[in-house]
Amino acid sequence: MSKSKRKTRIVYQPPSPFLWKGRDSLELVYQLNERALTLLVEAARSGTSEWLSETAYRALWSELTTEALQTAARIPFVILDARFTDDEWWREAAVSPQEFPLTVSGAPGWPGDVAQQLMSETLVFAWHTAKWDRRLARGLLGMSPGVVGSIARLTPRELGLIPSRHWAALRLRWEDEPGIWARLLTAAQESDEEALAECHLHAQLLLSRIARSSRLKCVT
Repeated sequence: MSKSKRKTRIVYQPPSPFLWKGRDSLELVYQLNERALTLLVEAARSGTSEWLSETAYRALWSELTTEALQTAARIPFVILDARFTDDEWWREAAVSPQEFPLTVSGAPGWPGDVAQQLMSETLVFAWHTAKWDRRLARGLLGMSPGVVGSIARLTPRELGLIPSRHWAALRLRWEDEPGIWARLLTAAQESDEEALAECHLHAQLLLSRIARSSRLKCVT
């Protein structure tokens, strides 16, 4: 082959990760996850978490180091859920946040004032993401298509009203399966990369299952 032909040969270059428009959003996901975990650790240490008081893993949360917490937070989706697959709830809440009945929920992970602030931060992120890219909102927050639409249509005023009345709707994902969190926190605490990868895969499969279920509800 001549030198000229060698010079013109096209060499494959993989796409740059910086071209993915969800990259900046993923960093925000990590920050939101870290904040949620930090507040849970503080609640565990102070004994103000109803949810943690009912599990055998309170000591594990209390002893979590800053480095382990930051590692555990790097799950590629939001670890908080605010009825993001409940189309009917969000449809009604979005129409009239002040008149919609107050949300009541048992054993929240955080005290009310903390949960209200965290709910507000979660919804601001959800609102901006839903308005910017609905598919990304579904992937990063595990939303059903109907909930994405309801949140995207909220006005700033309506968005501000919901956390004060419905903060109890905010939950940690899979809080009814504390073993999932125990495995993740233990892997993060021990810097076990293989175990962390398995935890991430398991979590993504669970989120995908929820997404498939919400799509089937929309179809039926």
